[in-house]
Amino acid sequence: MFFLGAPSHRVRACASFTVGENNTASIVETAKGPRFRGLNACGAHHVCPRCAMTYRARWADKVRWLMHENGRLKRRAYFFTGTVPHHLGDPPEPMIRALSSAWNASFSGRSLGAPARRPVRVSAR
Repeated sequence: MFFLGAPSHRVRACASFTVGENNTASIVETAKGPRFRGLNACGAHHVCPRCAMTYRARWADKVRWLMHENGRLKRRAYFFTGTVPHHLGDPPEPMIRALSSAWNASFSGRSLGAPARRPVRVSAR
C-alpha cells in the first residue's frame, strides 16, 4: 500500500479541535470574508478537502500577484504544472534528468533525440 499523505487520524481531526493558549475557536471578519481562527489544520492539501481549499486560495493569490507584476513589468508569464509518476523513496535525480531532457526537447524546435539549442536545468526544491 502506498502512503498517500498525512496519517488518516490527522486528516479526520482537521479543524475539529482548537489550538492556542485559550483553546477557543472564533470567526473573524477579513477582507476576503469571514474566516475561522483557532482551529487546527492537518496541512495535507493533497488529501484533505479543508486544507485543499486553503492551499488553492493561497496559490491563486500567488499567481494573481505574479501576473500583476509581470504585466506591470511588461513581461510574459508561462505556467507549467507537471506530475511525474514515482513511488515513495525513489531518488529525485533520475526524475530531474528526465524532466530536463523533456523540457529541452519541447522547446528546442528540433526533433526528439536531437540536442537542444538552449539547455535549461530543472532543479529540485
